[in-house]
Amino acid sequence: MTVRPDAPDYSRPSVDIERRADADWQWGVTHTVRPEKLGPILPDVEYSITVRVQRRLPAAVLEANFADLYARAMTLADARCHAFARQDEGVHHRVICHAWRTVPAGSSCLALAIVMLGLMRPTAGRMRPPGKPPATREELMTAGGATMEELQQRSPQRATEVVVEFDHRDPAASGSPLFMYSYGERVAGDTVESFEPFVRRAETDARAHQALPDVSGAPAAPLSISHREWYIAGNLVTVELHLTP
Repeated sequence: MTVRPDAPDYSRPSVDIERRADADWQWGVTHTVRPEKLGPILPDVEYSITVRVQRRLPAAVLEANFADLYARAMTLADARCHAFARQDEGVHHRVICHAWRTVPAGSSCLALAIVMLGLMRPTAGRMRPPGKPPATREELMTAGGATMEELQQRSPQRATEVVVEFDHRDPAASGSPLFMYSYGERVAGDTVESFEPFVRRAETDARAHQALPDVSGAPAAPLSISHREWYIAGNLVTVELHLTP
């Protein structure tokens, strides 16, 4: 690992700690936001948050634990909802759609849970839009929720904020890969004056995510940032963080 001796230059794409040779996207989070996420919450405008949690299943495992995956997705969705609302008690949130299933992935498969929330600050007298009730434990015993057609219609990948937490680690592999956090933010053009505010937001969100307890309520093991890289591609500013114990 090489640390640059000078202060980071946030005026251009750069990296202040060299990438580790074993860096690989096996375990981590991608987090993407649109510009309206950072602005004031306008009345009667519905914003949306999509959370997807996916885990690699060994080839010998035929049944996924959808209850744990769904609980984790709801934990992340609630945390992002509170961060989005910024202590505005007038913001109402609802489940727009949700789904849980397995999909093939080479010699194994991925188990996943998707939750899409809608957020709105309705004006006085306006009815709050209804939402779906949380999935029951019985429903989570088998694949279910929204169909692929409904998910395509809802376009969860185009939500105001999208969080994907993934764990594709091989249980049989030795060692522990890095925890990767990728923060992406849409901007108006293809250049920015300074990457520093984007890096700071990425660090804040990564630390907040890492501090969340797991589904059992146990605190997460502390991680520290060991790599930071920032760049822009098209109109998407991206900050990559690698975290290690």
